[in-house]
Amino acid sequence: MRRKLKCYNSGKIGGLSLPVAAKKFEQADKEIRAIGCEPVNPLNNGLQFSDPWIMHMVLDVYNMLLCPVVYFQRDWRESRGARIEYKIAKFFGKEMIFQK
Repeated sequence: MRRKLKCYNSGKIGGLSLPVAAKKFEQADKEIRAIGCEPVNPLNNGLQFSDPWIMHMVLDVYNMLLCPVVYFQRDWRESRGARIEYKIAKFFGKEMIFQK
């Protein structure tokens, strides 16, 4: 059996409550599964939601680099972190998918 490609889920988190962010990322995870990939969700990175932003970014970029595909949610441009992830994904030649 062939393993599914891992796909990093990138979108706005900052400024959102945990329930709102979780629902948005859960929906994007479903869309990632629907295209045949295994989602890698930054809300499930092992850190607390309240941990410092830089800790999240370091771990999230590391996790993203382990994925051949990056899925950008509709609101990714509204997020400083997602814009950084976009630049890194582009630099490393990741396949990028944009939410419709």
